[in-house]
Amino acid sequence: MGKKETLLKIVVIELEDVIEDLNALIDSYSKRNKAGEVTDYVYKENIALLTNEQNCIREFHRELKTVDVSAYADEKETALKLKQIFLDLLCEHCYAPAVESIVKRKIEKALDFIISPP
Repeated sequence: MGKKETLLKIVVIELEDVIEDLNALIDSYSKRNKAGEVTDYVYKENIALLTNEQNCIREFHRELKTVDVSAYADEKETALKLKQIFLDLLCEHCYAPAVESIVKRKIEKALDFIISPP
């Protein structure tokens, strides 16, 4: 497996991890709401945002399955293309912009690992 393929695989794994983290946050807010620690209003607002972020990341995750990394010169170009695919998806579907920094950071983290492994 080449560097471009490895980059894509790491990004997919990182996104799966973020989805699990968002599930944990949703569960936590549900428990806090049931315990009366947060109001229904705060609970619903937070769940709406977290669900929006989850949907965005899931959609991007599905989109990554169609990416042909052989079309790109190297891992840096691949990372740039992944960011562009994500930004296009974010704008097209009007997802919450808060998730942008999370996904960009995951792509950069994967790229850094590929370029300078430990």
